[in-house]
Amino acid sequence: MVLKIIEFNEETQEGVIICSAEHLPEILGFLALYNKKRIIPLRVSGTLNALKNPL
Repeated sequence: MVLKIIEFNEETQEGVIICSAEHLPEILGFLALYNKKRIIPLRVSGTLNALKNPL
């Protein structure tokens, strides 16, 4: 299982995390328990370019 934080904005508390789609539920669960904060995925994409281009 690989987890990589690409960017994080302290002010807005938003960031981009790279992981395999297969492990996404486990990664979100781990982050929720580790930080004791609620983490809500805003978007999930197969590529970084798709995340950077708003709908």
